[in-house]
Amino acid sequence: MKVKKLEVFTDSLLVSSQVNESYVAKEPNMRRYKEKSKELMNTFQTCNIKKIPRSQNKKADALSKLAPLIFAHLTKKVLVEVLKARSIDELEVQDVVTEEDPNWMTPIKKFLQDNELPNDQTEAERVKIKARQYVLQGETLYKKGYLAPLLRCVGPEQSKYLIKEVHEGICGAHFGARSVVAKLMNLGYFWPSMHRDTAEQLKKCDACQIHSPIPRSPKHDLVPITSAWPFHKWGMDIVGPFPPSKGGVKFLLVAIDYFSKWPEVKPLAKITGKQVIDFVWENIICRYGLPGVIVTNNGKQFAEKPFSLWCKEYRINQIFSSVAYPQSNGQVERTNRSIVEGIKTRLGRYESNWLEELPSVLWAIRTTEKASHKKTPYNLVFGSEAVIPAEIGVVTQRIVNMDPEVNQQETMLNLQLLEEARDQAAIQEAKYKQRMEAYYNKKVKNERFKPGDLVLRNNEASKKENQGKLGPKWEGPYTILEAHKGGSYKLADSEGKRLPRHWNGKTLRKFYV
Repeated sequence: MKVKKLEVFTDSLLVSSQVNESYVAKEPNMRRYKEKSKELMNTFQTCNIKKIPRSQNKKADALSKLAPLIFAHLTKKVLVEVLKARSIDELEVQDVVTEEDPNWMTPIKKFLQDNELPNDQTEAERVKIKARQYVLQGETLYKKGYLAPLLRCVGPEQSKYLIKEVHEGICGAHFGARSVVAKLMNLGYFWPSMHRDTAEQLKKCDACQIHSPIPRSPKHDLVPITSAWPFHKWGMDIVGPFPPSKGGVKFLLVAIDYFSKWPEVKPLAKITGKQVIDFVWENIICRYGLPGVIVTNNGKQFAEKPFSLWCKEYRINQIFSSVAYPQSNGQVERTNRSIVEGIKTRLGRYESNWLEELPSVLWAIRTTEKASHKKTPYNLVFGSEAVIPAEIGVVTQRIVNMDPEVNQQETMLNLQLLEEARDQAAIQEAKYKQRMEAYYNKKVKNERFKPGDLVLRNNEASKKENQGKLGPKWEGPYTILEAHKGGSYKLADSEGKRLPRHWNGKTLRKFYV
């Protein structure tokens, strides 16, 4: 019709908003319709789509209802165009893949056909030796094989087609590179770099990438967290929900000192920023002094007001662990597990009255020697070992020989020597962490990303709803915006929108295109 400037009016808010980019087309078919619309709009000098009220679109609305009636009753008199397929459906055509010279077969063909060799002497000798393994039949080159009498030689374009067809075609199930190469050879094909080319091409397969297994090996070296002195650095976390107990209590707010491993716990019915402030004030500051560092996860009770402002007011440095795989807060995570396992085992087959078992579990943790520094938390806090009920039931030597006056003097002496005992514990812990770091780093498979790289993100890390057996394990791709020390990254989605928080490198994998 030779129209160059077009204005389109529609009463569909969805259509107009998606084409004008104010709405995002998320459903796959809607995205394809949007792309088709953009492609058609670009054929005009100008093309605008405007949203109008339905009352102003009566003619088009009436015409859309009239068309089916005309088609049903007057098909012989009225010209009706029937769309047999959707405009977004593409016609699939089987291409016949041909090769253009020159390629790796060219010098061998020339030698076998015309006895022609390359000018370079070394290359010429190579061609003469290699040609003994090949046979030329007409224009087709074959290699003498072990799995078949003759293997047809193919070039770069044909090899790409064959890999794609065997890997993801009608008889393919996205098997690995070695299986694809074996199948190609059994079918009677050959080219020199079969395994390398197949591995490179399969690495870029989108379906294989989003469904690939989640690696369990670490991607970054272990960075041990140490504390300079007792009660300077604390880790905090929330445990629960438990079955409701007295007063509706179902959560535990847990804090642990990184140096002495001394835990402080407070049961709560619900946890808010104000309750976190009260807990830090009553259970930490009023007992052990003002902490220098508090390590938490990104929960809103810790990361948002009023707790974040309160920490700034008291000059307490807040450190946030990664969203997924929070190894940087592993100390409190390990304590949480000990508390939960202790409560469960003390309850046995029962699940009620867990709150009554909590003090016993905490006392057990505080009076148990830790593998890292070979001391009990109680000893590092108070300078002496606690007397436990077992020593009363079966009397030990120190209970038998206990003299109140001597005990008082020994206790005062222990307090004087406590600083030296803590220094020795710090040295012992440093040695332990060196051994642990060396063992951990043996299993590390380093994978670093830089800004601009495309990555996929683990669905478990983003805590998406369970997509069932057939759901992908990875989502994306995302773009790396910032790479930070320690293996945390800032991401952006396909539309350039920044994702909140930082993501651990263990939850990401490189995306190949």
